[in-house]
Amino acid sequence: MVLGIILHVISILGKLNLNYKYLYSYNLMRIRRFLIQTIMIFVFQFMTIINMTFSDPVLPMYPPIGISFVMFYLFGNNAVFGLLLSGFCAYLVKNLAIEAIVLYLMADIIGGYVGSVLCRNIFSSDIKPFANLQEVFKFLKANSLITCLISGLLRISVVVLLNHNIVIYDCINVWLADLNAILILASFLLSWSYVSFSREKLSEQAITIVPIIMLIMFIVFSMLFMQKIELGYLIIVAMVVSIYFAHVYGYLVATALLFIISAIFLSYFIAVGQQYVDYFGLKLYTLVPIVLFIFAICILYIGHFSIFSIFNKKH
Repeated sequence: MVLGIILHVISILGKLNLNYKYLYSYNLMRIRRFLIQTIMIFVFQFMTIINMTFSDPVLPMYPPIGISFVMFYLFGNNAVFGLLLSGFCAYLVKNLAIEAIVLYLMADIIGGYVGSVLCRNIFSSDIKPFANLQEVFKFLKANSLITCLISGLLRISVVVLLNHNIVIYDCINVWLADLNAILILASFLLSWSYVSFSREKLSEQAITIVPIIMLIMFIVFSMLFMQKIELGYLIIVAMVVSIYFAHVYGYLVATALLFIISAIFLSYFIAVGQQYVDYFGLKLYTLVPIVLFIFAICILYIGHFSIFSIFNKKH
């Protein structure tokens, strides 16, 4: 009798010990995952912010809000700490006033969180979230009418606090910059983050060496002549050519080309944006983010159209 009780107690203690080991392993895995996510978010957001300029004119794309949106979309509430830490450190390095730091952080985190919540149920597929035109229109409507209004008002408040005069074109530029960032970064990062977990082909057509060489040459020329205002002509040509390649190679290639050219477009206006304002004025400078927005819409539409054409040919 006593021996049976002892064996039963030992069995219970063994199960408790096993359960403890499982719980310990599970919590350790969660902590490791959280740390990896936080470090990744910190690096992306910190490196993005410190390479930006916060003086006039407003840039055609504001990547921090786009990164915040994507991180909240992918990782949920776990993204908060990484975004807070990276944003605070980066804005502090940029020597911004504490009021400006708080408002910029609020714009990034509140805007990114609200946008991700609004858009979480819009896409019917995680593999190609921007391949359905109707879903893209819903995505644009949600972010343009809610997300970017929230983040834009918070960022414009920085200008007001610093006692600078604002005009309607400043508001338009800030709103478009946030919308461009969310559209471009989300379409690229959300689409490509799932490629390695699926059997999705990058393109139905074989990618030849010619467009690869053209893309490499464009990137090299852009890096060499970033300070030259004439580079704008090459960027316009690249936009037109990329729309053609988006039609040939499909949706995933389209989002990659959109991201690369938009990044160069942003870097170009970080370098020479003030020259454009001095020469054309703020009113005409508003065309710059509008051009980037139209380019993004066109290349995503063409990528979708290519998918639709291929589907019809197969059936």
